[in-house]
Amino acid sequence: MAARQATPVDAVAVGRTLGRAFADDPVWRWLVGGRAERVVAAITQHGVERHAEQFTVVDDAAAAWWHPPGHWRLGLADTLRLLPRVAPMARLGSLRLLRMSSLVERQHPPGDHAYLGYLGAAVQGQGFGAQVLGPALEVCDAFGWPAFLESSNPRNLPFYRRHGFVDREPLTVPRGCPGITPMWRDPR
Repeated sequence: MAARQATPVDAVAVGRTLGRAFADDPVWRWLVGGRAERVVAAITQHGVERHAEQFTVVDDAAAAWWHPPGHWRLGLADTLRLLPRVAPMARLGSLRLLRMSSLVERQHPPGDHAYLGYLGAAVQGQGFGAQVLGPALEVCDAFGWPAFLESSNPRNLPFYRRHGFVDREPLTVPRGCPGITPMWRDPR
């Protein structure tokens, strides 16, 4: 299996893959409880439907959602389109999700950089995460773009470090929320 760019036909499969990958994510569990898998699946499926060119996939094994420089902000129009899909699943977590999204967005670093919004593998330790990460990092290096992400799961930090990302100061999060580690990678 080789990494490839997603197409709109991949929307359901990508949503399912990323939903499974984030089902036990500490921050997503804090945000929406046991509905994390369904909420992440809905968000990422919506993303593929609207911006398939931003996704790299390895069949149903892994997917990554990369935002090109200057295009990482969700925006009001996309938020309004997404709310009817996500709110029924997130339920009371919807308000928490909106607040957290705004809080994280305010702490996003300035300047041009590629932004990794989601990366997940159905099974970890098989190299699929590296396969969906690699092509975008090659593009970043070719264009001289730094790359940025926020890791919501401490188990993933060693993986990102192996790919050249460096930890930054943790984000300020609400009381009770697990930590979020921003990470930065300069182009090579």
